[in-house]
Amino acid sequence: MTAVNVLAAIFAVIVLVKIAALLVNPKKVLKLGEGAIHHFALAKFTYLVLIVITGYYLLQELMVTQIAAVMLFTSLLFGMTLLGYDEHFLRFYKAIAKDRNQIISRAWIPVLIWVVLAAWVLAVLIR
Repeated sequence: MTAVNVLAAIFAVIVLVKIAALLVNPKKVLKLGEGAIHHFALAKFTYLVLIVITGYYLLQELMVTQIAAVMLFTSLLFGMTLLGYDEHFLRFYKAIAKDRNQIISRAWIPVLIWVVLAAWVLAVLIR
């Protein structure tokens, strides 16, 4: 099994377990989320490590443009999911709009990753 297949299997198991957990015991899932928020620095570091590891293995088998196309698909699916909670996310976006420094102070690493990926994709496509 290739690294991409292993990552796909991990994805499939996590999605199914998470959906099942949300349907069976959403309060337990909420407690897990709250735990991650209370340990923000550790959660952020863990995500960063997992992004680097996953990205490394993906780039061994896929072009960055292929990864970007899948990210577009995922972003659209995630956006469609969030539409059901529009009032909550509207408040979230209004809070960010009031203080753009929050984006820089709270999410500069993921924003930097998005910008680097987008620039990389465009550079590959322009060549």
